Amino acid sequence: MTRFLWLFNIWFIPALGQAEEPVDSCEKWTLLKTKTKKEVVLALRHRSGRSVIVTSMEEDLRSDLSRFLSLTCNDIDGDGYAEAIVQFYSGGAHCCWDYSIYFARPDGNDIAHLSLDVSGRPIEGWRDLDGDGKKEALTHDDRWDNFDGMSHAASPFPPKILCLGKTRFIDCTSRFPEILLKASQEFEDELIRLDDFNERAWGATIGLFHVWSRLGNEPEGWRRIKQICPPCEVALKQDEQKIRQRLAE
Repeated sequence: MTRFLWLFNIWFIPALGQAEEPVDSCEKWTLLKTKTKKEVVLALRHRSGRSVIVTSMEEDLRSDLSRFLSLTCNDIDGDGYAEAIVQFYSGGAHCCWDYSIYFARPDGNDIAHLSLDVSGRPIEGWRDLDGDGKKEALTHDDRWDNFDGMSHAASPFPPKILCLGKTRFIDCTSRFPEILLKASQEFEDELIRLDDFNERAWGATIGLFHVWSRLGNEPEGWRRIKQICPPCEVALKQDEQKIRQRLAE
Protein backbone atom coordinates (compact mmCIF):
# COMPACT_ATOMS: atom_id res chain seq x y z
CA MET A 1 0.00 0.00 0.00
CA THR A 2 1.27 3.49 -0.83
CA ARG A 3 2.77 5.22 2.18
CA PHE A 4 1.66 8.77 1.44
CA LEU A 5 -0.77 11.13 3.09
CA TRP A 6 -4.21 10.27 1.76
CA LEU A 7 -6.45 13.11 0.61
CA PHE A 8 -9.91 13.09 2.16
CA ASN A 9 -13.06 15.02 1.33
CA ILE A 10 -11.73 17.08 -1.56
CA TRP A 11 -13.79 15.46 -4.28
CA PHE A 12 -14.49 17.70 -7.20
CA ILE A 13 -18.12 18.77 -7.66
CA PRO A 14 -18.75 20.31 -11.09
CA ALA A 15 -20.59 23.60 -11.25
CA LEU A 16 -24.32 23.26 -11.76
CA GLY A 17 -25.31 23.56 -15.38
CA GLN A 18 -21.75 23.17 -16.64
CA ALA A 19 -20.83 20.15 -18.77
CA GLU A 20 -17.71 18.12 -18.17
CA GLU A 21 -15.46 17.69 -21.17
CA PRO A 22 -13.02 14.75 -21.26
CA VAL A 23 -9.44 15.86 -21.93
CA ASP A 24 -7.65 12.50 -21.68
CA SER A 25 -8.13 9.05 -20.18
CA CYS A 26 -6.31 5.80 -19.42
CA GLU A 27 -7.23 2.63 -17.56
CA LYS A 28 -9.31 3.63 -14.48
CA TRP A 29 -8.69 7.38 -14.75
CA THR A 30 -10.23 10.24 -16.75
CA LEU A 31 -9.07 13.85 -16.89
CA LEU A 32 -12.01 16.24 -17.17
CA LYS A 33 -12.40 19.94 -17.92
CA THR A 34 -15.29 22.03 -16.63
CA LYS A 35 -15.82 25.70 -17.46
CA THR A 36 -17.47 28.10 -15.04
CA LYS A 37 -18.06 31.82 -15.44
CA LYS A 38 -14.75 32.68 -13.82
CA GLU A 39 -12.43 29.74 -14.38
CA VAL A 40 -11.64 26.45 -16.02
CA VAL A 41 -11.33 23.55 -13.59
CA LEU A 42 -9.45 20.36 -14.37
CA ALA A 43 -10.31 17.28 -12.34
CA LEU A 44 -9.15 13.69 -12.30
CA ARG A 45 -11.85 11.07 -11.91
CA HIS A 46 -11.34 7.48 -10.82
CA ARG A 47 -13.59 4.79 -12.29
CA SER A 48 -15.22 4.47 -8.87
CA GLY A 49 -16.66 7.96 -9.38
CA ARG A 50 -14.32 9.69 -6.94
CA SER A 51 -12.65 12.82 -8.27
CA VAL A 52 -10.03 15.32 -7.18
CA ILE A 53 -9.21 18.77 -8.50
CA VAL A 54 -5.93 18.88 -10.41
CA THR A 55 -5.72 22.58 -11.19
CA SER A 56 -7.81 25.58 -12.20
CA MET A 57 -7.27 28.58 -14.46
CA GLU A 58 -8.96 31.96 -14.43
CA GLU A 59 -9.44 31.84 -18.18
CA ASP A 60 -9.24 29.18 -20.83
CA LEU A 61 -6.14 30.71 -22.39
CA ARG A 62 -5.12 27.38 -23.89
CA SER A 63 -7.88 26.11 -26.13
CA ASP A 64 -5.87 23.04 -27.09
CA LEU A 65 -5.09 21.66 -23.64
CA SER A 66 -3.70 18.44 -25.12
CA ARG A 67 -0.57 20.38 -26.13
CA PHE A 68 0.16 21.30 -22.53
CA LEU A 69 -1.47 18.60 -20.46
CA SER A 70 -1.46 14.83 -20.77
CA LEU A 71 -2.50 11.80 -18.73
CA THR A 72 -0.77 8.43 -18.63
CA CYS A 73 -1.20 5.45 -16.33
CA ASN A 74 1.51 3.25 -14.89
CA ASP A 75 1.83 1.00 -11.83
CA ILE A 76 4.71 2.84 -10.18
CA ASP A 77 4.56 1.44 -6.64
CA GLY A 78 4.09 -2.19 -7.70
CA ASP A 79 0.76 -2.78 -5.94
CA GLY A 80 -0.95 -4.02 -9.11
CA TYR A 81 -3.00 -0.85 -9.64
CA ALA A 82 -2.04 1.85 -12.13
CA GLU A 83 -1.34 5.34 -10.88
CA ALA A 84 -2.50 8.42 -12.82
CA ILE A 85 0.38 10.59 -14.04
CA VAL A 86 -0.61 14.10 -15.13
CA GLN A 87 2.10 15.91 -17.09
CA PHE A 88 2.11 19.69 -17.27
CA TYR A 89 4.16 21.37 -20.01
CA SER A 90 4.74 25.13 -19.95
CA GLY A 91 4.99 25.39 -23.72
CA GLY A 92 8.52 26.82 -23.68
CA ALA A 93 11.12 25.95 -26.29
CA HIS A 94 13.16 23.79 -23.91
CA CYS A 95 11.23 23.92 -20.65
CA CYS A 96 9.39 23.05 -18.40
CA TRP A 97 7.73 19.83 -17.25
CA ASP A 98 5.97 19.13 -13.95
CA TYR A 99 4.16 15.96 -12.93
CA SER A 100 1.35 15.22 -10.51
CA ILE A 101 0.98 11.55 -9.63
CA TYR A 102 -2.20 10.19 -8.06
CA PHE A 103 -2.33 6.94 -6.10
CA ALA A 104 -5.71 5.37 -5.33
CA ARG A 105 -6.74 2.50 -3.12
CA PRO A 106 -8.26 -0.38 -5.13
CA ASP A 107 -11.83 0.78 -4.45
CA GLY A 108 -10.96 4.38 -5.35
CA ASN A 109 -12.28 5.68 -2.04
CA ASP A 110 -9.10 7.58 -1.17
CA ILE A 111 -6.62 9.32 -3.43
CA ALA A 112 -3.06 10.36 -2.56
CA HIS A 113 -1.11 12.96 -4.51
CA LEU A 114 2.61 13.35 -5.06
CA SER A 115 4.31 16.11 -7.07
CA LEU A 116 7.40 15.52 -9.18
CA ASP A 117 9.24 18.55 -10.57
CA VAL A 118 11.82 17.65 -13.21
CA SER A 119 11.93 21.19 -14.59
CA GLY A 120 13.90 21.35 -17.84
CA ARG A 121 13.66 17.74 -19.04
CA PRO A 122 10.64 15.44 -19.31
CA ILE A 123 10.33 11.94 -17.90
CA GLU A 124 11.21 9.61 -20.75
CA GLY A 125 9.96 6.41 -19.16
CA TRP A 126 9.27 4.33 -16.06
CA ARG A 127 11.23 1.11 -15.48
CA ASP A 128 11.90 -1.20 -12.56
CA LEU A 129 15.69 -1.01 -12.78
CA ASP A 130 16.57 -2.89 -9.60
CA GLY A 131 13.83 -5.53 -9.51
CA ASP A 132 12.22 -4.31 -6.28
CA GLY A 133 8.77 -4.05 -7.88
CA LYS A 134 8.76 -0.24 -7.95
CA LYS A 135 9.43 1.70 -11.11
CA GLU A 136 12.03 4.43 -11.36
CA ALA A 137 11.55 7.61 -13.41
CA LEU A 138 14.08 8.02 -16.20
CA THR A 139 14.95 11.60 -17.06
CA HIS A 140 18.01 13.83 -17.58
CA ASP A 141 19.81 16.26 -15.31
CA ASP A 142 19.32 19.81 -16.56
CA ARG A 143 21.67 21.61 -14.15
CA TRP A 144 24.15 22.30 -16.97
CA ASP A 145 21.66 23.85 -19.35
CA ASN A 146 23.09 27.25 -20.41
CA PHE A 147 25.80 26.87 -17.78
CA ASP A 148 28.08 29.93 -17.78
CA GLY A 149 26.63 31.18 -21.07
CA MET A 150 26.75 27.82 -22.87
CA SER A 151 24.13 27.37 -25.58
CA HIS A 152 21.30 24.92 -25.01
CA ALA A 153 22.46 22.86 -28.00
CA ALA A 154 25.91 22.35 -26.49
CA SER A 155 24.75 21.81 -22.91
CA PRO A 156 25.16 18.26 -21.54
CA PHE A 157 22.18 16.40 -20.11
CA PRO A 158 23.52 13.39 -18.19
CA PRO A 159 21.07 10.73 -17.02
CA LYS A 160 19.03 11.20 -13.87
CA ILE A 161 17.08 8.47 -12.11
CA LEU A 162 14.37 9.18 -9.56
CA CYS A 163 13.20 6.53 -7.09
CA LEU A 164 9.93 6.42 -5.17
CA GLY A 165 10.51 7.00 -1.46
CA LYS A 166 8.08 7.08 1.45
CA THR A 167 6.82 10.62 0.81
CA ARG A 168 8.67 11.86 -2.27
CA PHE A 169 10.86 10.91 -5.21
CA ILE A 170 14.60 10.96 -4.55
CA ASP A 171 17.60 11.16 -6.87
CA CYS A 172 19.04 7.64 -6.92
CA THR A 173 21.15 7.88 -10.08
CA SER A 174 24.34 6.67 -8.40
CA ARG A 175 22.63 3.34 -7.64
CA PHE A 176 22.66 2.46 -11.34
CA PRO A 177 26.30 2.61 -12.52
CA GLU A 178 25.53 0.80 -15.77
CA ILE A 179 23.43 3.76 -16.92
CA LEU A 180 26.15 6.21 -15.94
CA LEU A 181 28.83 4.16 -17.71
CA LYS A 182 26.75 4.17 -20.89
CA ALA A 183 26.50 7.96 -20.66
CA SER A 184 30.25 8.17 -20.09
CA GLN A 185 30.86 6.31 -23.33
CA GLU A 186 28.51 8.63 -25.21
CA PHE A 187 30.32 11.74 -23.93
CA GLU A 188 33.68 10.19 -24.76
CA ASP A 189 32.53 9.34 -28.29
CA GLU A 190 31.41 12.94 -28.71
CA LEU A 191 34.81 14.25 -27.67
CA ILE A 192 36.57 11.86 -30.05
CA ARG A 193 34.25 12.81 -32.92
CA LEU A 194 34.76 16.55 -32.43
CA ASP A 195 38.56 16.24 -32.27
CA ASP A 196 38.87 19.91 -31.30
CA PHE A 197 38.09 22.17 -28.36
CA ASN A 198 34.88 24.08 -29.00
CA GLU A 199 31.60 24.71 -27.20
CA ARG A 200 30.24 21.23 -27.87
CA ALA A 201 33.47 19.65 -26.69
CA TRP A 202 33.27 21.77 -23.54
CA GLY A 203 29.75 20.52 -22.93
CA ALA A 204 30.82 16.90 -23.41
CA THR A 205 33.74 17.48 -21.02
CA ILE A 206 31.44 18.73 -18.29
CA GLY A 207 29.05 15.85 -18.92
CA LEU A 208 31.87 13.32 -18.65
CA PHE A 209 33.14 14.87 -15.42
CA HIS A 210 29.59 14.88 -14.02
CA VAL A 211 29.14 11.18 -14.75
CA TRP A 212 32.37 10.12 -13.07
CA SER A 213 31.61 12.34 -10.12
CA ARG A 214 28.29 10.51 -9.71
CA LEU A 215 30.16 7.21 -10.02
CA GLY A 216 32.38 8.29 -7.11
CA ASN A 217 35.57 8.12 -9.17
CA GLU A 218 36.58 11.62 -10.27
CA PRO A 219 40.24 10.66 -10.90
CA GLU A 220 39.07 8.32 -13.66
CA GLY A 221 37.07 11.16 -15.16
CA TRP A 222 40.10 13.43 -15.17
CA ARG A 223 42.20 10.67 -16.74
CA ARG A 224 39.77 10.07 -19.59
CA ILE A 225 39.34 13.77 -20.33
CA LYS A 226 43.11 14.34 -20.43
CA GLN A 227 43.63 11.31 -22.66
CA ILE A 228 40.98 12.29 -25.21
CA CYS A 229 41.15 16.11 -25.15
CA PRO A 230 44.06 17.78 -23.32
CA PRO A 231 42.69 21.32 -23.95
CA CYS A 232 39.44 20.18 -22.33
CA GLU A 233 41.33 19.18 -19.20
CA VAL A 234 42.97 22.64 -19.06
CA ALA A 235 39.58 24.36 -19.35
CA LEU A 236 38.12 22.06 -16.70
CA LYS A 237 40.88 22.97 -14.25
CA GLN A 238 40.30 26.67 -14.89
CA ASP A 239 36.57 26.43 -14.16
CA GLU A 240 36.75 23.63 -11.59
CA GLN A 241 35.43 25.74 -8.71
CA LYS A 242 32.32 26.89 -10.63
CA ILE A 243 31.67 23.35 -11.84
CA ARG A 244 31.95 21.91 -8.34
CA GLN A 245 29.55 24.53 -7.06
CA ARG A 246 27.01 23.54 -9.70
CA LEU A 247 27.55 19.85 -8.98
CA ALA A 248 26.74 20.48 -5.32
CA GLU A 249 23.35 22.02 -6.09
